[in-house]
Amino acid sequence: MQRDAFPLDVVPVKSEVLKPAAFLKLVREDPCLIESSQPLPPRLGERGFGEFLVTYTRTVYRPAA
Repeated sequence: MQRDAFPLDVVPVKSEVLKPAAFLKLVREDPCLIESSQPLPPRLGERGFGEFLVTYTRTVYRPAA
């Protein structure tokens, strides 16, 4: 069996901060993955609606930066 020449580096994530569009997409596509969520207000002088701190029911894996 030949090994992949380019291994995929991933990082386990239990909670993360999401933009509103990403949060709404997660709520629509996989609501059972959300253990809890907390709205974070926008910083003073920033445009937009702020962000959401999401804690997952199980660990998700994101590509390493």
